[in-house]
Amino acid sequence: MRVECDIEGIDPKPVLFDFFNRVLQHAAGRVSLDPKVVGRVIIVSPDRFGRAVASVRPGAKHTDTETAVAAGKTIARREGGQGVSDIVLQCSLFGALTEVLDFPPTSSHWGIDQQQALYVICHEFGHAQDYSLRNDDSEITDPFSGPFSIADTADYFGNIVLTEYAACRNAASVMSEALFIHEMQEATNRMTECCKEVTHYLHNRELKTPRVLAHIVCRNAWLIMVELTKLYGHAVGSRECEVKMRDGEMALVQGTPLGDSLTRSGSIYPIWDIPVLIAELTSIWHRYIEFHGVRFVKCDDGNESMVDIRQ
Repeated sequence: MRVECDIEGIDPKPVLFDFFNRVLQHAAGRVSLDPKVVGRVIIVSPDRFGRAVASVRPGAKHTDTETAVAAGKTIARREGGQGVSDIVLQCSLFGALTEVLDFPPTSSHWGIDQQQALYVICHEFGHAQDYSLRNDDSEITDPFSGPFSIADTADYFGNIVLTEYAACRNAASVMSEALFIHEMQEATNRMTECCKEVTHYLHNRELKTPRVLAHIVCRNAWLIMVELTKLYGHAVGSRECEVKMRDGEMALVQGTPLGDSLTRSGSIYPIWDIPVLIAELTSIWHRYIEFHGVRFVKCDDGNESMVDIRQ
C-alpha cells in the first residue's frame, strides 16, 4: 500500500504521511484487509479528486451530482496476474480523524463525522477486498449517451448494485447503529430527490426526448435500488437494522424482493454468477419501475418503450 498526497497548499512532510498510514492501518485492521490487494492510495483535496481518478484510469467516472459527491473511489487492475486496487480519497476524511487517531489522540469521542470518515475509508477497502475475492477488474460503460436498452442499463447498474453490496457487506463491522440511522436518513433524502426528478419529467415530457426520458426514468429506479442495497449491506450482522430495511422496502413495493435477493447473494459470496444475478435484479427493477407509474415493454419492432400504467 503506497500512500501519495496531492493536497492544495500543503507540502507533505513525513509526519503527515505517518498520520495517513496510521489511519489506513487502523481502517485495514477493522475490516481485516490484506494490504497486498491495495496498490496506491492517493489522498487529495476536493478540486483534485477528478484528476486523480483520471490518472488511475482515464475516463473513469465518480459520483458528482447535486445530491451526492464521492469521497472515495476504488479502481481495480491487474498486477503480476493478481487483482490490485488503487484508491483515491478526499483529504477531508483524514481531517475528521485527527482528534481520535493522531498520536497521541486528543479525544476518545467518536462523533458521527469521525465514524462516517472511517467508514468511507473502510468502504473503499471493502471494494478492494471484493475485487480481489472475485478476481474482478471489469469496468462497464454507462449507456446513457446511447440508444435506450433495458439490458445495457441493467448490466451497468446491476454491477453497481452487486459491487456496492459487497463493499458495504465487507465493511459492515464498522457501521454503528447511530451511523446506520444517519446513513439511512441521507439515503432517504437522495431517493426523495430521485423521485422528484422522475415526477417532474413525467409531468413535463416535452422537456426531454423519448430516449432521454426513458433513460432518466429507468436509471432512477436503479438508483433507488442502489441506495437500498447499500443500506442492506450496512445492516449485515445487525438484526435490528435489517428489520428497519425490510420494513422500508415493504413500504415502497409491498414486498422485500431486493432484500431477499441480496440475502441469497450474500449466502454464496464471493462465488457469484454475475449474469444470473443481474437477470434476477432486472426482474426486481421491473417491480420498482412501476412505483413511478410506468412500465417498460418490448414493441413489435424490437424496440423498448415506456408505457403508463396509471389512469
